[in-house]
Amino acid sequence: RSELLSTPIANIIHPDDLQEGYRKDKKLIDGEWDSYVTEKRYITKSGRCISARLTKSVIKDRQGNIKYLSGILEDISKQKETENKLLESLQEKKRLLSEIHHRVKNNLAVISGLLELQAFSSTNQAVKKILKESLMRIKSMALIHESYYKSEALTGVYLDEYLTDFVNYVRQNFADTHEHVTLNYATDRVPLNINQAIPCGLLLNELLINAYLHAFEAKKKGRISIELSQRGKSVILQVSDNGVGLPESINIQNPTSLGLTIIQTLVKQLNGSISVQREQGTIFTITFSKVDKKGSSGNLKVNTLP
Repeated sequence: RSELLSTPIANIIHPDDLQEGYRKDKKLIDGEWDSYVTEKRYITKSGRCISARLTKSVIKDRQGNIKYLSGILEDISKQKETENKLLESLQEKKRLLSEIHHRVKNNLAVISGLLELQAFSSTNQAVKKILKESLMRIKSMALIHESYYKSEALTGVYLDEYLTDFVNYVRQNFADTHEHVTLNYATDRVPLNINQAIPCGLLLNELLINAYLHAFEAKKKGRISIELSQRGKSVILQVSDNGVGLPESINIQNPTSLGLTIIQTLVKQLNGSISVQREQGTIFTITFSKVDKKGSSGNLKVNTLP
């Protein structure tokens, strides 16, 4: 007791925590606060630094004058040590998860490069067309992974940010063959779990490919528009064009082409619905509920394709 009473308070409080303590004590003395709880670091007699939770309050006389400041210290060193270990573990897992998505994106880039070489060396236009469509699907997935590993919290993908990058990529791909087709988009800020972001990105890719390749066969100029919005838990994706229109003979609920079959498969994967309007062009509207799915993402079931 005598040793403690003769020791200046500055000797037992960590130097970096002194000024903050003085500031809070002044609020007690000035009557702004009656008490406060804070965490501080203290120096033990042996020189070891410990973490403690300090509960401090004022003791007044009958006239309301402050007589003392009362403090209760609780050693929380073990608790802080456990918290720090958990935080380090969490940060390490985030780094590993970010690295995984970064490597997936890089591996997809390698695959894209190989397909580009195949397309360049091929003289068959049908093969070139198939490879180009495959490249766009791969790029769609790569951009999702890129957006994900760049996100600070690794909690999901903001579709508006992804859409900006993807639309620019699509424009460049069709710049030579569809230079008079304009591509516009308007989006809300919609965050999606990666389990939904990948099929949604692929879905958007298929709808854009479909519009570019089929909507403007008989027209030199045209317009493609993308609208993305969120109403409550519902996400609404709409892709429209002012092209020749989807023929009445094509039933999107029972598709025969690969592109429309992939679209239907992706809509099912999102547990969503799709509708089409054929007046003055074509409007595809996809609606699905935003949910948090667990497990691996983008698991497109190949056995559902013809």
